[in-house]
Amino acid sequence: MEQDYVIGTAFWTAGWGKTEFGEPSIIKRKVDLDAVSIDVCIEKLPIVKSLNPQNVICAGGNNGKDTCTGDSGGSLVKEVTEDFHTNWFLYGITSIGLAECGGGIPAVYTRIVSYMDWIIQNISE
Repeated sequence: MEQDYVIGTAFWTAGWGKTEFGEPSIIKRKVDLDAVSIDVCIEKLPIVKSLNPQNVICAGGNNGKDTCTGDSGGSLVKEVTEDFHTNWFLYGITSIGLAECGGGIPAVYTRIVSYMDWIIQNISE
């Protein structure tokens, strides 16, 4: 499978998850996250070792930037500019992270491209 992003790729995510005060946000908040290698992800979040690396994107964990409890199911998007047109593309879905957010541990996102055949088949029915 061709890699659709590189380590350090800037992604964005948003949600109403737990804030630094321990409560869900009353407004939708966004954060920019950089992709990290699967090796870094496994080192900091050992559960990732049991996952197929082709099916996940690891991102965040730097500078206190993270998704948190309540953000699961949210989107991981990337801005792409081609031929002077800018669009936002869905790359992942917020899936796995630690309950203690923002502690330098990346989160795991389900990689959309790995499931495109299934998605296309099911939305066409």
